[in-house]
Amino acid sequence: MPERHLWARSYDRDVRDELTLESEVARAIAEEVKAKVTPDVQARLARARPVNPAAHDLFLKGADWKRRSNGEASPLKKALEYYQQAIQEDPNFAQAYLGVAETYNYLGDANVMASNQSFPRAKAYAR
Repeated sequence: MPERHLWARSYDRDVRDELTLESEVARAIAEEVKAKVTPDVQARLARARPVNPAAHDLFLKGADWKRRSNGEASPLKKALEYYQQAIQEDPNFAQAYLGVAETYNYLGDANVMASNQSFPRAKAYAR
């Protein structure tokens, strides 16, 4: 079957509007392919908030350190530092809290940190 162009649209936005852009593109694609989007999903897409670029960059650095850790303590601790810096930069950046929670869970699972220390911390950040 030959390839053919189905849909294209240009978007020019400030980097802080990344989630808003994602929501807008998702809505446009759903409309284009005639997907049925529930009112709940429509509301979720409409309330995406702007992203703090500095916090997002710190989050991505943390995710990179966590990804390449291979269960070693030093990279995981570096990941925690970046996630916590992202939280300091933007205290409402939920992904950074999730990054900290997942990293503490990983530290406990890998026996890098005592589970009675890591798991309660993971739970607190997840909340």
